[in-house]
This record gives sequence, C-alpha cells and structure tokens, in this order.
Amino acid sequence: MGSPITLAPNTGSVLIYLVDGTRRPLPQSVQWTATLMDGQAPSVRKTYAFPGAGSAELFKGLPFFDNFFDSYTVIVSADGYVDAGWMPVKISPKRVEQVNLMLLPAKGHCNFASAQWNQLQSLRPQLFQILSIGAKDDNDALTRYENVMEDNGGLALAALLNIATAMSQITLPSGKTPLDYYWEVIWDS
Repeated sequence: MGSPITLAPNTGSVLIYLVDGTRRPLPQSVQWTATLMDGQAPSVRKTYAFPGAGSAELFKGLPFFDNFFDSYTVIVSADGYVDAGWMPVKISPKRVEQVNLMLLPAKGHCNFASAQWNQLQSLRPQLFQILSIGAKDDNDALTRYENVMEDNGGLALAALLNIATAMSQITLPSGKTPLDYYWEVIWDS
C-alpha cells in the first residue's frame, strides 16, 4: 500500500485516470499532457500544463480559492488520440478529486466483436429484450440490429450501447435503473 497523500492548505489535487477505447488502463508507454484551467474568466484564468504517462497521474498544488474559481476544466491530449476532457472538476484541500477519461484512437473505428446479437442475449439480457421489442420475430430483430451495426460505421449502435451502459449504472430513487422501465427503440433512419 502506498503512502498517504498529504494535502497542502489552500491547494487542491486532481488524480487523472485514463483508459483506452476498450476501457483498459492506458499503457505506460503513452505520453500525454494534462491542461488544467481554473474557473476564472478567460481574461484572468490560470492554465497549468502537466506531463503524464500511462493510466494515472496525480497533480498537486492547484490554487484553491474557496469559491466558483475552484471549478477547473481538465483536458488531456496525447499523440495518436482524440483529446478528452471534463468540467467542472471542483477541487478542495480536503480531498483528491478524481477525473476518469477515455482516450480514443484518432483513427479508430467501432469494433462490435463482443457485441454480436447472439452474445447480447446472455451478456446483456435486459438490453437484448429492449432491442427485440417491436420486432416481428427473432430474425427481424437480428436484421435490424445488424443494419444499425453496418450503417455509418456503426456510430449509431456505438452511441446506443454507450447510452444503455450508462443508464444501467444509474440508480433512481425507486431503486431501479432507467432501463427497468418500458423502452422501445425507434429503428427509423
């Protein structure tokens, strides 16, 4: 176990954690730059650039203002990847704020090898059921799914799968997720 992190008064810290497009930690060989901007107006805001490598880096000593200026913007850039960022990142001297980002390859493409129709039924049964609603039969549901997978490089299917994954991780006050309610995908172009 590592040493405890000592936080300096009147400063904040940000831990940036990066994954690649397959949601695996970014390899240690990938060099990147983190740009952090405080929440002040553009004419007076301070910008800090830090080098990083691999999947995680801790950046300490960011000025803490104890007001809305503490809402930082974080942007990560790496050669061969599309920039990724998040805002607001509210820093505090009382805790390390973690930012999780995904760096996608600049010339990437969708890969649905693990999202074939026949795999969805066992891996994501709830999503399989939602995507089957309104189909005349199993073959019709398969055809719709494969057509969306092929159209426009699969971007619509990638978006649908990402949204469904995010919705499956949201717990509503009822204890259910948004996917637990009735859904019917509109398959028109």
